[in-house]
Amino acid sequence: MPVHRPTPTSRLAVRVARWSATHPARAIVGWFTLVVVCAALTVLVPTQEIEDADHEIGGSGRAAAWVAEAGLTEADHELVLLAPAGDGGAADLDAGARGVVAALAGEPGVARVDEPVRAPDGSAVLVSVELEAGVDDVTDLQRAVADVAEQHPGSPSTRPGTSRSTTRSTSASARTSSPPRWSRCR
Repeated sequence: MPVHRPTPTSRLAVRVARWSATHPARAIVGWFTLVVVCAALTVLVPTQEIEDADHEIGGSGRAAAWVAEAGLTEADHELVLLAPAGDGGAADLDAGARGVVAALAGEPGVARVDEPVRAPDGSAVLVSVELEAGVDDVTDLQRAVADVAEQHPGSPSTRPGTSRSTTRSTSASARTSSPPRWSRCR
């Protein structure tokens, strides 16, 4: 049977463990000091943030750069999905959609509000709002949509969600994705 011979690393571990067991207060203070020093270093060492251009690698990256240089990027949009709550019908949906269009058309940061689009089965209405360049905060728009929902109790329930044409998106945009065929509201 072979005899186990300790390696230099295991001898060092045994010595550190023995010292820590015989000097517990010093070991605790040492570990605490190590944690504080590491935390201080993470605050003091500067970090570099990557830019969107850093992701443009290969052929798709060159194509994305060309699209951006040509100014062909699509503006950011806010999508509002209206669905009937309770016994609300088509008239309630249309009234809610008109209210959303009127409320959002006057909001700052809104470039355009499209006409409401009805689902083929009439179960929902989608309102698309184009935002002005550089608008990232849509809390005023969400507040306006909530106000419209309060003005039409029992009719449409609204779910706003942001759909960014850039790589940014929110989880709400998944809830407001639309079927491919919608018809215009009259």
